[in-house]
Amino acid sequence: MQQIENTHSSLPGIVVVGLLLDYLTRYYHHKKSLTTNTDEQIENRTESMAKAGFYYSPLKDNDDRALCFACTVTLVCWEPSDFP
Repeated sequence: MQQIENTHSSLPGIVVVGLLLDYLTRYYHHKKSLTTNTDEQIENRTESMAKAGFYYSPLKDNDDRALCFACTVTLVCWEPSDFP
């Protein structure tokens, strides 16, 4: 009878659990950083828009419409990654 050597270790299961915990921890901190920096991002965006010559001019509540003072270009639906 031929003996089959067990090449599988019990460690891969531990490694998988460790990787999962590492991923979940990083995801938690990523999501937390997105929510805690929101006010700071809005403040920075407002300042950079004003420096670029835009002013807030909403047509209705919750409107993020901004106009350029020089050429009246209108910007709406700003995303966090947008830069004026």
